[in-house]
Amino acid sequence: MRSAIVGHATVAQAQVLIAEFFCGAARDRPPFPGRRVRLGELVAVRHDYVDPRTLGTRAIDYIGLEAIEPDTGRLLGATRVAATAVRSRSRVFRAGDVLYGRLRPALNKVLAVPDALAHGICSNEFIVLTPLAGAITPHLLARLLRLPTVRDALAGRTTGSALPRLQADSLLALEIPAIAPRLQQKLEQALIAEESRWRDLRSLLAQYNGHLDAMLTRAIHDGRASRPAAISAALTKLGKAERAMRARDGR
Repeated sequence: MRSAIVGHATVAQAQVLIAEFFCGAARDRPPFPGRRVRLGELVAVRHDYVDPRTLGTRAIDYIGLEAIEPDTGRLLGATRVAATAVRSRSRVFRAGDVLYGRLRPALNKVLAVPDALAHGICSNEFIVLTPLAGAITPHLLARLLRLPTVRDALAGRTTGSALPRLQADSLLALEIPAIAPRLQQKLEQALIAEESRWRDLRSLLAQYNGHLDAMLTRAIHDGRASRPAAISAALTKLGKAERAMRARDGR
């Protein structure tokens, strides 16, 4: 596995730093200073639907609201299921689309569909946004829509009290910063790289957690506590990663 070198400034404080970059740190400033543009000028809403019952028993990629981690946009678990497992008419998505969870939008479930998912279907509780060519890049768009300032700005636009939902028109009316195409490309590449490092670090932490579980099980079985070599090795890797973070951030 590749070693993960993840800066504190790009992982632990990523949302804060990006918010400050676009919005400014002061709460009394406008959400997005400078020239702004309506989201509806940058994206189109994909209105394609499919009835899974027409697909027979074939395997499909399906994304439900529960498959996206709040705030991070991380895709949780496998998406491949039998078409018969999906009970209702679903929206179609393609790689490069952005899925915005319209049910309880405060949960902040926004996903930039990765290239690995060429096409698939998703819950009707998503608004499927397709970035217009040259208008905005998908990972940058998803990150902007997950910003706390955006979440708060959209909070008052929902309908329904028990099950608040955001309508597509309300989302498209959102104003976001007009970002030059060259800067967009740089930000897109940086976000993809940092998200990859974040996945690597999570994998390393998951392995470490697994070693701790194994240590506990063995201790209960043997009646004594000891630190297996696997845990020592994992701690060494985590220590190196932390030192690399601090060196990278100049701490």
